[in-house]
Amino acid sequence: TNSLINHLLSGKDIALISDAGTPLISDPGQYLVEAAIENEIKVIPVPGPTSVISALSVSGFNLEKFTFYGFFPRKEKDKKRVLPCAANLSGEYGIKDLYVGVPVVIGSKGVEKVVEISMNASEKKMFNQSVASVRGLLKACSKIDKRLVLKK
Repeated sequence: TNSLINHLLSGKDIALISDAGTPLISDPGQYLVEAAIENEIKVIPVPGPTSVISALSVSGFNLEKFTFYGFFPRKEKDKKRVLPCAANLSGEYGIKDLYVGVPVVIGSKGVEKVVEISMNASEKKMFNQSVASVRGLLKACSKIDKRLVLKK
């Protein structure tokens, strides 16, 4: 990692390529991204089928575990249901102006309603940790490039 960082600091470019999907997702390449971020070196993902994975791959977060719920159903009759989804909260769960994974009713035009569920203390703690992770991701993205974080 140190020799690669020195190479980058000298003004040269490198590419981190994997034959097993997006690099850095549960992959030792995350140490290179962490070191690059610490040295204020810009890390640029090459987008794949989902922008979420690209954003995660250059976040510097430990990505040994994360959840992707997949794609939405194609059949019309299955399109309206409660699913876990990243939704912009406007006061639900005491959170404003932040995209967080919560259960939502999804219809043909997208999120129709955030479903608020009651949580015990342990669940609330995990939810708050998730919110803190989202805020941390936004902070990391703003360090990479201010344009990656939208402001009102």
